[in-house]
Amino acid sequence: MKKKILSLLLVLSSLFALFATTVHGQDEGQAVPYSVQALLPDNQVNDQVSYFDIEMEPGASQALEVDVFNSSSEEIKVAVETNFGASNSNGIITYDGTIEEYDDSMEAPFDEISRVYEEEITIAPEDSKRAIIDVDIPEEGFNGQILGGIFFRLIDDEENDGQAEGEEEAGLGFENEYAYVVGVNIVQADPEEDGDQDQAWADKKSVEEIDPELELNWVEADLINYQTGVDAEFANKTPVLVEGVNFHAYVTQVGSEEVLYEREVDNFSIGPNNVFKFPVLFNQEPLEPGDYTYHANLSNEEEDWEFSQDFTITEVQSEELNEQAVELDDGWNWTAIAIGAIVLVLILILVIVFLLRKLQAK
Repeated sequence: MKKKILSLLLVLSSLFALFATTVHGQDEGQAVPYSVQALLPDNQVNDQVSYFDIEMEPGASQALEVDVFNSSSEEIKVAVETNFGASNSNGIITYDGTIEEYDDSMEAPFDEISRVYEEEITIAPEDSKRAIIDVDIPEEGFNGQILGGIFFRLIDDEENDGQAEGEEEAGLGFENEYAYVVGVNIVQADPEEDGDQDQAWADKKSVEEIDPELELNWVEADLINYQTGVDAEFANKTPVLVEGVNFHAYVTQVGSEEVLYEREVDNFSIGPNNVFKFPVLFNQEPLEPGDYTYHANLSNEEEDWEFSQDFTITEVQSEELNEQAVELDDGWNWTAIAIGAIVLVLILILVIVFLLRKLQAK
């Protein structure tokens, strides 16, 4: 009898284990072994900030300098690169080069008018080294502002051995990077000598003279990080940074006012001449064939923009994308089912224990 009871309890315990959750611990983060500091030049517009906010004349050249400090007890290597400021889908301006596309209206991408003097610098323990970035403004000048960043990244030993690069290309792992960015904002300064006003730079407009112009390029059903939704690409056609935007997008069926899915982000930033996306997820629901409309309302203290564009989800799209999607909601509430199963198992255990005790009492 005891053996039968033990066997029954083992089976029930195994069933209960199917709904158990495993929690994995995380290692505590280590201190960043280096830091950076920009050396602000004489043509700095705002000396109350820690990044480069400078005026440069058409055709001018300038060296931007940043000190890199190694606070560790070991030699380190730091990679240095320049990138234009690019908005991601959350409205954050990034400078790490992961976003490569920009609008055709961009006159002078920062990574194309700048050159890093030394792309990899080696710094002795508790020492410092100066990174130098040369910037060359086109002779014809530019409209608005040029927004970019100087990106610093710690190079680990595995990357030096070529192992990390191979893993990244194969998509087998991830890299824990220690990175810094020093922002660079450049506006055009009028030449000290006025010269010929017929020159190209004389017709260039300042940031204050430009009204932001946004466009909706395209809309399509897609997977966003393997989740069903609709993706939309926008473009800033003007060389000005648009900040403090309330971005609200939603999806309806064509001709309907009922909101099926929506997304809203406050304090959204749009870089000069950026191309960026603003997807709306479908709450892990399958893509259903049909005709839909993507709506977007954007506003800040100065401007308001409204966009809408129809798109179609075909039967083929629906089948292909739903098959590739993860965690689709199939209509079953698996959490409730799991909890119910656990409760039933516990009740079953109590009933069995009660009956066994009753039999033993007889």
